[in-house]
Amino acid sequence: MNRFTFPAKFFLVSMLFAVPLSITSIQSTIDSNQQLRATHLKYIGAKNISDFLPVIVALETLRDLSVVKRFHSSPITEEKYDSAKNDVLAKLNYFIEHKLSNASQLISMELFALKRSIQVLSLSSGSEADLESAIFDKVNLIVDSAYSIQYQIANMNGLLGDIDPLANHLVVILTAELQKSFEAMGEVRAYGSYFITNKVLSSSGVELINNGQAKLKDGEGHLRDRLTGLLSSYPKINNSHIIDTTAVNHLDEIYLQIDDQILLDPDLTTPIDVFWLQSSDSINGFNQFRRGLISFLEDHYVTEEEEMQVKRSTYAFAIGGLVCVFLYLFIGFYLGVKGSLKQLSKAAVQVANGALDKPIMIKSHDELSHLAALFEAMRIQLKERQQELIETTITDALTGIRNRKYFNDSLKERFNLSRKADQTTSLLMMDIDHFKRVNDTYGHTAGDKCLQLVAQCLQDSLGRPGDVVARYGGEEFAILLPDTDEKGATIIADKICNNIRKLPIDIEGEIITITISIGISTSSLIPDCKEERLVNLADEALYKAKETGRDKWVSAHA
Repeated sequence: MNRFTFPAKFFLVSMLFAVPLSITSIQSTIDSNQQLRATHLKYIGAKNISDFLPVIVALETLRDLSVVKRFHSSPITEEKYDSAKNDVLAKLNYFIEHKLSNASQLISMELFALKRSIQVLSLSSGSEADLESAIFDKVNLIVDSAYSIQYQIANMNGLLGDIDPLANHLVVILTAELQKSFEAMGEVRAYGSYFITNKVLSSSGVELINNGQAKLKDGEGHLRDRLTGLLSSYPKINNSHIIDTTAVNHLDEIYLQIDDQILLDPDLTTPIDVFWLQSSDSINGFNQFRRGLISFLEDHYVTEEEEMQVKRSTYAFAIGGLVCVFLYLFIGFYLGVKGSLKQLSKAAVQVANGALDKPIMIKSHDELSHLAALFEAMRIQLKERQQELIETTITDALTGIRNRKYFNDSLKERFNLSRKADQTTSLLMMDIDHFKRVNDTYGHTAGDKCLQLVAQCLQDSLGRPGDVVARYGGEEFAILLPDTDEKGATIIADKICNNIRKLPIDIEGEIITITISIGISTSSLIPDCKEERLVNLADEALYKAKETGRDKWVSAHA
């Protein structure tokens, strides 16, 4: 022990206590933070489901009105249908504008696709048989898309497969089981309204109504079983007064309404407004049950998050004193110098190995901080020189654009990335027409100026940062267009040809004009396309463009 310095002895003794405690504390904190983040994410998911629910409810109303509007058009039904459609779009636009910030790209795309489906909705089944159900099913596909978005919101926020059994049961009811019941209620409201409006109930209509009633009975029985199991296992559902467990009775109410006003009244004497209002009241009551489930789920996650925060705070206070003592002794007596030297040594190794991106900083205010500043200045100088060297190796000295080496490297790299992403890559090979004549007539200095102006024009003709323009050799240039099909490539080729024609080149006071020929190849048009094949076909197309008159583009087809 006498061979060790005092800091080393303190280190050995302290580590016997500090290491296990520190590891345990850090791991516990990490786990707690992860659980808190996961729980908060679930709460956000429940909140987003709640915010999206008005869109689903409005869509279901639009779906049910579509059947009546399609087959019994009148000013009243037209007004109700248009009002319902505008209501759906208003609610959907509000959700997109105010609630879409945290959504994934897939959900955003599907929301805009849903909006488009509603805007272009046309109530035509294209069939002469079973028209009522065909219209209902057509609009119901849009409702299914909305439920799919709700399911994706739940999945994105970790609600599906929650290890909390209560939350998992509620999420399954919300994202899977309720849809069937609401669809059945919608069927009886839509078909019943249609038959009352037309005062005719055919045998096929009776079958539609009976099928809807069967679905209602099945949904009612399934939900009652599910709720009975939940109430017996989780009494706090009843105690919360948020979920109205008697709301399942609304399924039975609309079932009996169909019996009384449709099946047992052959003359269909019930006014349409009365039937619609009563069935809508039952649906709205059942919707209150759905809202209660979502509100209970939100409150459940809020409570769970609060409990986790209390536990984390209690644990932090319990070990805080011991951790502070050990950290103070470590930092003040040992790590004050040892840690700074270690950081500097590590930084020196990184610089020596060529890792020049990470800044060199130490938490110190003594002489070591001055040494770190010198290391940082050295790192910056080395990085600047390294960048200059890289730029030199990939830049064409005359034109200032990328050179052949950079193009070859980029072609392989970006072609492989595009292939993995199933994207189309296009290549433009270009050659200045009659460039030798410019050199012979005006001299190589004029030719160099011409090349520089053409290179700048090509660079200015591209609008995306991912596009690559390079000098391929002599008066030949190449442009690589990732994620671009043949049509997009030809548009750019047209633009380049026009820009080159308009390019004023002043040679000692004389304005000359030049043209350019372009060969285009597109990977999606080439079976088993590889880089070499893409380049060869573009070269062949370029040769054909020059053979057939120049000042034009030609697209190659394998």
